[in-house]
Amino acid sequence: MTGSIVSTGLGARLRVWTAAYLVCIVTSALIQASADADEVSRRLRTQISDIPWSPPSRDERIIYGVDDRIDVFQETDPTRLMQAASTCALISNSDLTNNGDGTFTILLSAYTYAGLPPCPGEAFASQPTAAFCSGFMVGPDLIATAGHCVGGTLDLQNFSFVFGFDMIDAIQPVSIVNGNHVYSGSELLSWTPGGDFDHALVRVSQPITSPGAIALPVRESGVIATGIPVGVIGHPHGLPKKIAFGASTQVTVNVSPTYFLANLDTYGGNSGSPVFNQNTGLVEGILVRGLADFTLGASCFSSNVLPNNFGAEEVTRVSVIPSYLLREVDTDQDLIDDAFETDTGTFVSATDTGTDPNDPDSDDDGVIDGTEVQMNTDPNNALSFPSLPVSAAWLLTTIAGVAVASAGMVIWRRKRDA
Repeated sequence: MTGSIVSTGLGARLRVWTAAYLVCIVTSALIQASADADEVSRRLRTQISDIPWSPPSRDERIIYGVDDRIDVFQETDPTRLMQAASTCALISNSDLTNNGDGTFTILLSAYTYAGLPPCPGEAFASQPTAAFCSGFMVGPDLIATAGHCVGGTLDLQNFSFVFGFDMIDAIQPVSIVNGNHVYSGSELLSWTPGGDFDHALVRVSQPITSPGAIALPVRESGVIATGIPVGVIGHPHGLPKKIAFGASTQVTVNVSPTYFLANLDTYGGNSGSPVFNQNTGLVEGILVRGLADFTLGASCFSSNVLPNNFGAEEVTRVSVIPSYLLREVDTDQDLIDDAFETDTGTFVSATDTGTDPNDPDSDDDGVIDGTEVQMNTDPNNALSFPSLPVSAAWLLTTIAGVAVASAGMVIWRRKRDA
């Protein structure tokens, strides 16, 4: 009997030890897989130089030739300026300094490739670099980028999404940004780190309030046709933001259900850039890869120039992101998305209303919260409400909003153009 008990106890212990050993192996494999994904992501990112940037001593002429890229300060079209304001840089946290006064300093590095400087005449040769990838706003607290720019959930702590890394003029770059330009990732909602579905959708830790930034409208159905003109905004090879909408830039190959090719003027740091339909303004996809960016000389590098009919820059269709993730929730149907109803009781702005996301009329004054925000009154203060007389449109909006909310309906609402 004793022998039986000892034998049974030993067998149980062996089973526990075996299970523990298997758990260790599986855990180790998962950690290694995560590390491998992070390493692959790092290899695919644009490598930023360790050489500090020095301002040019004079205003160097920018030579474009067939290069369609321009700086933000050169753009005059209000739609493209809005699109640019909604596009961000991915910058390593080691290259960002929190100044403790509500601002951040961006570490600027020299524009180099393979350790060499740009050849004479290379566009933007005197400008600095800082970004390893690009991204763009698609929701109140959502940013889309290329999947290979992100090394997994743990990698979100290693970099920030920075809006406004632009050239102020031909000589001076933005090197200090306000805190509302800088956001850290808090959740990786959708992620494929490469291949035909290359993309990432990241939730940031707070609503995006960078000046001029909006959730860019994206294509929600159908596909863009071959020959349709497209454009791109992002950070080529880590440079300050560039806008490239060429007259002959278009979709060139369009056979895959998950990506298309276009003759875009893009570089490594453009990975994650939004690619726009020039006719509709909709985001059609995410720039993910292309041909070799540069040719190397003995002592310098220059851009690889190809004919327009040789378009081979690959763009992941934005439709690979699950559509439900791009819909915003307004639980109480008060015309304010839940992400902006912070439930603090204090109105700060239209993206930090302090209202209750589950109560359409937080201050019970008979006017729904969204209407009060639109009418510039405090939705948290019953003594602050729109003055009479009110417009018929306002009255109908309020009545409709209260009716829907009172019915207890929870509706998913698309905010983007079809």
